[in-house]
Amino acid sequence: MYTKRCSGFTVIEFALAIIVGLLIVASAVMVGAHRSEDLHAYEAATAILDIRDTAAQAYASNTAYTDSAGTAVTLPLLFGLNNRLPRAVINNAAPGSTPTAAQLGNIWGGTYAVGVASSTNTATPACAVAPVGPAMDILSITITKVPAQACVDMVGQVAPRMYDTTVNGSLVALTPPPASGLPGRGFVKMSQAAPLCNGSANTIVFRALKPLNFSTLRSNPMTSNPTSAELACLNPQYNRVMNAMAARETAQAAL
Repeated sequence: MYTKRCSGFTVIEFALAIIVGLLIVASAVMVGAHRSEDLHAYEAATAILDIRDTAAQAYASNTAYTDSAGTAVTLPLLFGLNNRLPRAVINNAAPGSTPTAAQLGNIWGGTYAVGVASSTNTATPACAVAPVGPAMDILSITITKVPAQACVDMVGQVAPRMYDTTVNGSLVALTPPPASGLPGRGFVKMSQAAPLCNGSANTIVFRALKPLNFSTLRSNPMTSNPTSAELACLNPQYNRVMNAMAARETAQAAL
């Protein structure tokens, strides 16, 4: 009894070689797709942080993400103010032009959007650089239709750098709790966060608290000590930030 050979290989060996080859090709395709998804998640995460930083720079001399007339920040407005937005945010917009709402999209067919809110709803003092009224000091950046793995990657990369983050409406847990005077909450608790990312169309909302550059808020920054009028503006801003961080800690501790 003998085994039939095909050009130096048995038929069984030839079939096994084909199967192994197909498995190698399939594995390569899967690895390539995963790396491509990782790259898309990285680009989107970078775009989110770029939007945050662009807004912080554009409104550095304000106490909120609004101008002196109370007009809130928008993505097209940011583009006009800085003549730049991440390419990952702009689809089919001509170079140098202000993109329309329809042109503000992401690689997965979803959208980017920004909004503003007040962290404490306390009134802004009558500073020379900001309107009187509730301080719109929270910038929300929303991205939609994010696949599950990209969602997990983005949350892990971006959430520790934000005030807070929600996935499909659920708050992402940050760790560790503050201790011994240290701020804490510098890492994502992935065991809690990863299950929040489900399916192929997740909505993530990253929120940034307005950074306060006190030197830009002073009416006369060249003097060594703030005047009583300046302190009347600056102290409430500091207290508002501290209250906002305390509120965040309360929400995190409840998770």
